[in-house]
Amino acid sequence: MPKWGKYKKLYRKEWETDPELKSWIAPAPADDSKARCRYCNVELRAHLNDLREHGATKKHKARCQPSVKSFAVPTGSGAGATIKDDQKRRELRVATYVACHTSINAVDDLSDILQDEMGAFKMHRTKCTAVITSVLAPHFREELREDIGESPYSLYLDESTDVSVNKLLCICVKYRSQKHGKFVSTYLGLVNLLSADACGISDATVTFLGEFGLDIKNMVGIATDGASEFATHSTSLLTKQCNCSQAAWNT
Repeated sequence: MPKWGKYKKLYRKEWETDPELKSWIAPAPADDSKARCRYCNVELRAHLNDLREHGATKKHKARCQPSVKSFAVPTGSGAGATIKDDQKRRELRVATYVACHTSINAVDDLSDILQDEMGAFKMHRTKCTAVITSVLAPHFREELREDIGESPYSLYLDESTDVSVNKLLCICVKYRSQKHGKFVSTYLGLVNLLSADACGISDATVTFLGEFGLDIKNMVGIATDGASEFATHSTSLLTKQCNCSQAAWNT
């Protein structure tokens, strides 16, 4: 029998503060003897050596670093800032504006205007989408997770169906921000649902929180509409979540 075959090691919460692991590690949703890599979307044995070996692989590093590095620019505006750095900075600012205030389709015309006015600027829908999903989203997601930290939080949940008839769950969060010193309500994520009943919504919520890095023990409330799968009978989401939270507290 292999050396480790005699022992069952469990996921350890303190790994989430380890400088080598904290940016990508998360608990596996259904197995406390495994950890999950957020970037590679794989489950690993809850052995510290295995986790560190995974973090050192070329595949993992390629998923974690290149997108951000390719757009990383210095914050200073001194003589060392090149034209290419200035262009990257403009692209990041425009992509942030588009993500917050308008449709991505508008960036095509906006790019032409900025190119006529400033010269060295070219970014259309494909590139803008890549910047938002591969650079800005991971950055702000990590910033939000760190701001919530171990603070108590509440969730706003609403289930809907898009034009392609896919069931979706929108999750927003309310918490006291350490950065701003006040209560903040903000968008947390959009989850595809395998089933839109209480069990499906509850499982999707628990899985999402684990992947995001939020401890379900710190969840103090859920706000929903009056749909039956959320609140009106013994198999509702609120009942499921109460049972799930109680189980988490008892572990």
